Amino acid sequence: MLAPHLFVEPVCTAAISALASGYSPDSRLGRSLARHHRDATRSFETWTSAWLAPAFAQWNIEQEMTALTCPVLAIQGHEDAYGTMRQIHRLRELHADTRLLELADCGHSPHLEQPEAVLQAAAAFVGELPALAAAR
Repeated sequence: MLAPHLFVEPVCTAAISALASGYSPDSRLGRSLARHHRDATRSFETWTSAWLAPAFAQWNIEQEMTALTCPVLAIQGHEDAYGTMRQIHRLRELHADTRLLELADCGHSPHLEQPEAVLQAAAAFVGELPALAAAR
């Protein structure tokens, strides 16, 4: 899991709110989103309105994480504006078969910001799977 969200944190909604207040189709973000979305503004507004809706503050999938039956590699950047280390630490509390990778100098996109570290961790994790399966 890369920068997973199990629950809503104030740091996340604050970052999204700040992002929303500065968004325009001509902004760097608007142009970037336009490369991947037919209607970038609508996509952005739909995303921000969902995360910033007062009712969404209660969104939580921690209970669903207790049903996991496979090993998990959870990766989180220390400088992620949208979530804290509490997300992956809580995942490990809920699912003991979770490996954590905490990356310094990394934000919300570990696979883009530190691809080598992510690839090395993923390769090591996948390499351990046969032994983990045999131990079950």
